[in-house]
This record gives sequence, structure tokens and C-alpha cells, in this order.
Amino acid sequence: MIVSKELKKLSELFPVDLYIVGGATRDFLLGYKLSDFDLSSSLTGEQVMELLKGTEFKVTPHSLKLGTLGIKVGKQVMEYTAFRTDSYGEKGVHSPVEVRFNVGIEQDAFRRDFTINAIYYNIKEDKFLDFTGGLEDLKNRVLKTTREPESVFEEDALRVLRLVRIASKLGLEIEQETLCQAKKNAYLLKEIAVERIRDEFEKILVSDIENGIEDAQIRGIQLLVEIGAMEYIMPELLESVGVKQPPKHHLYDVYNHILQTVRIAPSHLRLAALLHDIGKPRSIDEEGRMTEHPYVGAQMAKEIMLRLRYPLREIDKVSRLVETHMYDLRCLMSDGTLRVFVLKNQDILSDLIELKMADHTAHGLKDGVSPSALNLARVFREMRERKVAFSLKELPITGETLIDLKVKPRDRAKALSSLLEHGAYIGKQLTKEECITFIKERIN
Repeated sequence: MIVSKELKKLSELFPVDLYIVGGATRDFLLGYKLSDFDLSSSLTGEQVMELLKGTEFKVTPHSLKLGTLGIKVGKQVMEYTAFRTDSYGEKGVHSPVEVRFNVGIEQDAFRRDFTINAIYYNIKEDKFLDFTGGLEDLKNRVLKTTREPESVFEEDALRVLRLVRIASKLGLEIEQETLCQAKKNAYLLKEIAVERIRDEFEKILVSDIENGIEDAQIRGIQLLVEIGAMEYIMPELLESVGVKQPPKHHLYDVYNHILQTVRIAPSHLRLAALLHDIGKPRSIDEEGRMTEHPYVGAQMAKEIMLRLRYPLREIDKVSRLVETHMYDLRCLMSDGTLRVFVLKNQDILSDLIELKMADHTAHGLKDGVSPSALNLARVFREMRERKVAFSLKELPITGETLIDLKVKPRDRAKALSSLLEHGAYIGKQLTKEECITFIKERIN
């Protein structure tokens, strides 16, 4: 295994063997790109801090209770964890209640989650150590727990989501008993902080990116549904399973159309793609139509993302994409109306166009690209070419002009906003004289 000169130098400072363990070792053996380095040895966190004092290695304690530190040299950041065994309290709770150090490497290996994450590389001796059968499992491309899987998931229910993420991003099959026990213990996810669930879920949505595993994100979503974990992340998605759509326009039911959209959408739009039609099952009226689903779905998206504690700015963006993804689907709007829409939604326009493209293709029956998306792109391009103002600073007047025109303070923001919309609607760059005339006629 190739290690940096800094890592070799670090190992030479240790009076005991220093090991690389976890993702870096696993990914090296699979031939994937290495990213984070997890280190381990028999030294406690306090001992490592003392050992590296005054050296080029900067140490940041993360949790001395768990024996974890951050070690940085140059641009390389490594995570260190002392050999330990853990004891857990309530089922599923993420953090151990008791940690014991001064244990051997084999005991440390069996406290880990999956066998492929428990392969150690001895930096000094350039040798791999495997106590749990991880090398054989890597060879067979199988993912299974280091111990009896029920106890592994009962200790920490977040491992159910890690199972899905690792299987997806590495393209591994899940050993049958491990899969069965993941299903049995998925309910314990209710004990896990929503932020941790959200973080794992986000990684699953882009699990195809890291190693180039085609459609890994789709397999991840399907595994979450199969295991029963989706019920504790986004149960609303399950409402779409089996909901039929008009065969004239759709090859798939709502659930599989959503999956197809997620498959096609760029990685930064996966959550919006997952949520774009989530309102369809609840918006079906007595005639079986789903006309109101963008508005129903936008409200559902807000509620889901609030529950998962997403940042408010991201909630606003995604919910707006859901609400507007059907805008002017049949290309019946006038260019003036489209220009005002583009002005008001310029911050999400490029994402909206990409989402419309993915949604169009995911119908499974439509050739080419979305006419609605192309129309929006055309209108935006023409607005830029005609130098239509997109912000207040692009207008040829200022607040002082409004004062001179005796526009009341309470009406000034509205006046400027109306000017922007007027310029967009007529599709041209307004002169100062045109702005003044508009204000005199419409505002005062």
C-alpha cells in the first residue's frame, strides 16, 4: 500500500505499530481512489498527544473518551482512534456508554461494524492484518458484519444506513443474514438523531459519484425501501409505490418515475428529483388527476426537509423547484410572462431547467429534450442579450431619483420591483427617462 512520506514519518515516531484501517485500506484493496485515512494503534489519545507535542504534526482532540484525535500535517488530515472495546446501553443508540482501552488489535477489529472495514495495514512492516475475514469478503465482493449481525445493529442503528451506503457506493452484495438483521432492526433508527440520518441519506443519494458505480444511488434508495429504513427517513415516498399514471404520458408508476428522475438528474439535484412528484399520491382527485401535485409536493418537501433539519435556505430552494417543475409544461405562456417568471426565479433557473430535462426524459416515452426547459433557456438567453435588468443595481435610476419624484418611503421598494418586472415583461433595457415615466404613471 502506497503511503505518503508524512505518514511514514508519523509511524516512525510511534513506539508501537501504527495501522491504517477502515475505508482507506478497503478502498485500496478494491482499487478505488483513497480519500480519508483512519489510523489506529495501542496508544491512547492522551499518549498520542504527548508523543506528538512539538512535532510538525498538529493534533486536535475530537473525543478523548472515545480515544479519537485529528492529526494534520501539511494538507493531509487523518483521524486517529486508539484500540478499544465498546459497551452500549439502549438498543440502537449511536454512542457507546463505556469504552475500554488497553486491548489488543484483534479485540479492536471485532468491535467494528463490517469485516471489510476491519482490515489493518501495518505501515512499518508493509503488511495487512485480517482477523474477521474481510480480505475474503472483499475478494467475493460481499458485505457482512464482523460479529453476529443482530448485535452489531442493536449497538448502533446508524449501521443500517451505513450498510446501504457502503454496499451501494462499492457495488457489493449484502450477505443474507446481515440483510435480514438489518430489516429486523431498521425500527431502531427512531433512536438516532435526525442530523445523522440526514447525513447518511445525503451520501446515499450521491453514492454513484465516488467510485463511478452506475446507478448506485438508485440501488441505495431501493435498499432503504426493502430494508424498511425509508419509513424512518422519508415515509412519504412510500405512498408513491404502485400509484399508476396515465399510460399516454408515463411508462412508470409514480415511484419508479421518481427513481428514473433521480437516476438522470445531476448529483446536486438528487433531493429535488426525489421530491419533485412526491405530492402526486395526495393530490389525486375523484377523477384520478394529479393537477395540484406541484403545490402539494412543495408543501410536503418543506415539511420533510424541516423534519430532517435541512438549512432553511436549502429548504426554500428545493421546495421552489418542486413547485415550479411543471411551469409552462405545454409552452403556452407568452414570452413576456416567461420573462417575468425568469426574473423572479433567476436564482434557481439553471437548476429548474436541469430538473425539467430529467423529469421529461424519466417519463420513459418522450424523445428529445424538454420543450419547456428549452423555452426557458431561450428566454433567459435573449434577456441577457437585450441587457434586461435582473437586479436593482442594473436599473438606470437610484433611490435618490425616487426621492426627487416624491415617491413615499413605503412605496419605494415596490416601485423599483415594479420597474424590474416591467423591463422584463417588455424585454428591453429601460432608459432613465422610461423609468421616470413609468413611476410617474404607475406609482404616484
